[in-house]
Amino acid sequence: MNVSPETDQADKKQLFDEYLKLMPTISLQEVLEETEASKDVYKFVITFKHEDGTWFQTRELDTITEKFTYTVMRIDGKLKVTELPPYQA
Repeated sequence: MNVSPETDQADKKQLFDEYLKLMPTISLQEVLEETEASKDVYKFVITFKHEDGTWFQTRELDTITEKFTYTVMRIDGKLKVTELPPYQA
């Protein structure tokens, strides 16, 4: 799929720049739940918001999701989120 037909297809940097403009700008709204799944593994249920303060939601067929679960693991002494952002999953 060509998300930016007016962009020169040989200009890979410009293609990625155009693609990134399609991504929503979201930030953390609220941490709804936090659990320790095991040693060094944590689960968080969170919500996001758009820049204008409205809730970020995804839709797949008839299902609307506004709560997202993320796994955070301690790897080599650093905490790392293991899932993609909701608009890339």
